[in-house]
Amino acid sequence: MATDPLFLSERTALAVDNAPYRAGRMLLPVGAWLASFGRAELAARLYVVLCWAMALAAVVALGRWQRAEGGAPEWSLAIAFAGGVVASVVRALPDAAAMGLVVLALRAHARGRVARSLALDVAAVFCRETSILASLSMALVDLRARRWRAGLAHLALPLLALGFWRLWLHWRVGPLGTGVVDKHFGLPFAGLSDKVFSFASQTPIGQLADLLGLAAVLLAVAAAAPLIWRWRRWQALEATYVAFAAVALMLSIPVYFEPFAYSRVLVLLPILGLPLAAREDASVLAWLVRGAAILGAFGGFVLLWIDLAPALRRLLV
Repeated sequence: MATDPLFLSERTALAVDNAPYRAGRMLLPVGAWLASFGRAELAARLYVVLCWAMALAAVVALGRWQRAEGGAPEWSLAIAFAGGVVASVVRALPDAAAMGLVVLALRAHARGRVARSLALDVAAVFCRETSILASLSMALVDLRARRWRAGLAHLALPLLALGFWRLWLHWRVGPLGTGVVDKHFGLPFAGLSDKVFSFASQTPIGQLADLLGLAAVLLAVAAAAPLIWRWRRWQALEATYVAFAAVALMLSIPVYFEPFAYSRVLVLLPILGLPLAAREDASVLAWLVRGAAILGAFGGFVLLWIDLAPALRRLLV
């Protein structure tokens, strides 16, 4: 995508897996294409560099937010090795970059910087479409506080921007289709038996990565329960966290089939949990989200080994 982010050539759509779906994530490809002045080989390399650099920037931004909330910024090191971050960096995917943009958008929103939060939010949506949940959360909080202009802006602007881009993609690569929703979402716990069979068919190290990843997700989702009871006091951070916890419950078995997939989709859960934990240092919520961060980091180490072990063996043989 970095070599032709606007899909001006028909060959680009043929080269991209599920182009109508993945072409929505155009921020990093466009950035790499612009930085390379349209030179295809350089654009492809710069895209990888952008994925890595923005993942690092996301960890730094989280550490600064932790410190601002009175927490220990060292906890952001656990996020550096979270399964979703590792998968994004090793496979050069935009999930970790979107994570950083959402973190910055939520922090700007908490400081009352509407224009900055809007710009970051739109960028995050163009990096990964699930970032729209943060936009809707900020809109909800603003509208409930009767900040009408900010609320309507957070509600409408990211949706309009994404909608116009989708119209362009509909013309260039074809319709998105309803199968995307059916493939990625379903009723909670539907297909659990299929997951059990898929788990049994994995290698031992794959099972270890899956166990750590699923345990991290369970702890992170459980941490949403205390937040639900005090919904009247939600800020955008709490609302976004609960929204992604709900997504975790509704993801389909094809997404939960391997930790490389669901850890990326849910990468924001342990990240947004840490600033919440910093506010409530000794609470059950704090222990749950920190436990999720630790398990996720161990799972990330295992995923890193799974991806790098074949290359290391080739070097040593």
